Amino acid sequence: MKNNVKFPVDKLDPGQTNYFVVEKSELNIKRDEEEIWERNAQNQTDDDLEGEVGEERLEKRQNGRLIWISASVCDRTKPTVPQSSTSDQLTLYVSKSVPNPGPDNESNPDVKKIEFQGGYVNYSIQATSEVFIGVHAQQLTKGWTGNWRYEIVSTIGDGPYHSYHGDETFLFLVDTDSNSALFLTHNITDNRTESIDQWKAMQPSPFIMFTQLKGPWGPMTGMERSFCALENALKQKTNTTVQSSITTKFAGGARGKAQFHVQGLKRGTEYSGILAINGSAFSSSYKVPDIKENSVVRQGGMIWQQFNWITKVGMFFAPYFT
Repeated sequence: MKNNVKFPVDKLDPGQTNYFVVEKSELNIKRDEEEIWERNAQNQTDDDLEGEVGEERLEKRQNGRLIWISASVCDRTKPTVPQSSTSDQLTLYVSKSVPNPGPDNESNPDVKKIEFQGGYVNYSIQATSEVFIGVHAQQLTKGWTGNWRYEIVSTIGDGPYHSYHGDETFLFLVDTDSNSALFLTHNITDNRTESIDQWKAMQPSPFIMFTQLKGPWGPMTGMERSFCALENALKQKTNTTVQSSITTKFAGGARGKAQFHVQGLKRGTEYSGILAINGSAFSSSYKVPDIKENSVVRQGGMIWQQFNWITKVGMFFAPYFT
């Protein structure tokens, strides 16, 4: 696997395992600031390095490079009969010493097993040599058919290619009537006017919002944390439309928010929604100010936890939308 390069897997059948390797040569890729530090310190011994920065660098030398492994399920198995729950998730296996890690050697203490959740997994490991990876699909239970499609990426030092925020939705419901709803995000810019202009110039908007009827099964069921699944779900034809734009009306000064006007809803009906940012809309990583943690949007996109709301039975509102 190449650093920060997405590897798509078009088909993983039940009971099978895909294997990958992060080669030792990939760990030698240096970030600019590391190269600068090394040039400045090339005449110093380890004993000359003092303070917190020196201790951090010494630890990195001893433990190796930090590798982020993230994967997202883009399509998955489907139920053949009505289901009240999803089928099993994929499983990620990682090891620094055991080639082809998977269910056959998961009892080995050198093999780490991590279950996908909502079609997404993220794991970091420090290594000085090769890192071996396996992605396994369990056998299907009765009432399910098909296979999985997913993408996996290893990133050296920069943070996960895909990111998921499970502690917030990053937006709130302003109001709803019987067939529409208005949502606003938290602030997405600082007080610099050019930041707003940058967001407004992006067409289409990098912010994406997906909605579906709340129920036992839908296009995103079992893949609620996956950006590539979200992209595929948005391509499916529905009666619901989402109009989005950037506004400063509710933010004050030059600080901006993304707003979404969802139309074509049914009265008195519960819906679920998911907010995301398309990372490929930016020429490089972008930091969103008001995100609590891990605020850098990278190429694989950023997605927030699913949320629910109910439309009104008869009342209406006239949302301000520009």
